[in-house]
Amino acid sequence: MKRGSSVLGPCTVYESVTEFSVRLYNQIKSTESSESNIFMSPYSVSTALALTMLGTGGKTEEELKHGLCVESLPTSDIHGEYRHLAKTITSKTGSDVILQTANRIFCENGMELRSEYVEKSRRIYGSDSKQLDFKQDPEKCRLEINEWAEKQTNGKIKDLIPEDQISESTMMVLTNAIYFKGDWEKKFKKERTKSADFHVTPTAKVKVDMMTMKKDEWKVGRSRSYRCKVLQLPYKGKKMSMVIFLPDKIDGINKLEQDLSVEFIKDMKKKLERQDAIIEIPKFKIEGSYKLENALPEMGIVELFSTGADFSGMLESPGGGAGVSDVFHKAFVEVNEEGTEAAAATAVEVDRCLPEPPLEFIADHPFLFAIIENKHWTVLFIGRFTTP
Repeated sequence: MKRGSSVLGPCTVYESVTEFSVRLYNQIKSTESSESNIFMSPYSVSTALALTMLGTGGKTEEELKHGLCVESLPTSDIHGEYRHLAKTITSKTGSDVILQTANRIFCENGMELRSEYVEKSRRIYGSDSKQLDFKQDPEKCRLEINEWAEKQTNGKIKDLIPEDQISESTMMVLTNAIYFKGDWEKKFKKERTKSADFHVTPTAKVKVDMMTMKKDEWKVGRSRSYRCKVLQLPYKGKKMSMVIFLPDKIDGINKLEQDLSVEFIKDMKKKLERQDAIIEIPKFKIEGSYKLENALPEMGIVELFSTGADFSGMLESPGGGAGVSDVFHKAFVEVNEEGTEAAAATAVEVDRCLPEPPLEFIADHPFLFAIIENKHWTVLFIGRFTTP
């Protein structure tokens, strides 16, 4: 369903989350060095912002709707569809796939929340808010927020908020946490993992543990226009997958990032075909930690961080001087033979008399990757692996 359609459905928010994912990734990428790995969960961030938007009004609300790419929808539909999206994703998890998300707003003592907001945030987002005494003991508050995040992510996310990032003047801190663990539908055999070269640049390489899968049927594809290959690795249950976008050239990651868009993702999905392939993927871990107070304003979300922010739907006595101090986001991913743990073609004529050689998907140089839900290809996590 196209955004802006007169008939609203869950596809609207599914697509909007993916659009937000691409925009947030591009903002974060612009502040990181080209050699650094990136990993985040834009889905988690967007849900936390939607939770905040539930309690805003005026320009603050309009900016959030624009930043979240849902400005064409009435607010009531936005929140209803976020609820639908959350239920869809969490209902797809089982013993082999675990997806847990948690959002919480910590605010200064004395900031009384409207009962209607508390009820809606709990009912729609399964979320809550908590008052802390930032003025008297900001360090104690920081530790309490970090303890909450660590608990919500099975101990994978530690120190969400670094030292000295909470002060006596802090009035509100928006936090979000997400934990994902999924087993591959087809597990890699550990005995086939080998030491291999990973080309960081055309002239520099390092050794990595490379997981290998001999000839088997996979969903793979290639785009000549984007000059890259795509591989979809499903998790058990086939409801979620990791998708890897591998540039043809060793130093093609920058070009690939320039092409990254919602249309790029849709085009690459169309390239996927079931065919025999030999795949090699490095084992890796990435932990991404980001303060979004600069990235979000670049995406049009400005008022939220000002003392003039409109929290009339959240606070009993909004008055003035209330604004979000920071938005902290941290995500963790580990990819190995068992699966993933995260806290984030042109037709060619073939002679039918000869068997087509299996496509080789050798991820031995920097690539982009995402964890998606399969039905709508909604991006839940996105990242790049450039340096082992």
